[in-house]
Amino acid sequence: MAGALPEGSALRPQAQADVGVTFFSLAILSRYVAQLYHRISKIEWDYESEPGMIKGKPLVHHGPSVAQPIHLDSTQLSKKFISDYLWSLVDTKW
Repeated sequence: MAGALPEGSALRPQAQADVGVTFFSLAILSRYVAQLYHRISKIEWDYESEPGMIKGKPLVHHGPSVAQPIHLDSTQLSKKFISDYLWSLVDTKW
């Protein structure tokens, strides 16, 4: 029968609703994680940077007398290096 829905398609609206809920939940979780990391790291992230670039500025620094802006190219650096570098900026004395 032309134009008929495939068998089991009655579940399709529910599946679409589940995807919407999952996307919404992920958006909330992502926002929470970003806010948590911001509170821990004290880094003001530049969300308008070009794709592949990680930019920001430390609001509190624990090294040189002048805080250096963060400008990392994720296409040139390993994820481990970036992670280690960013965590090195976090004060471990709580």
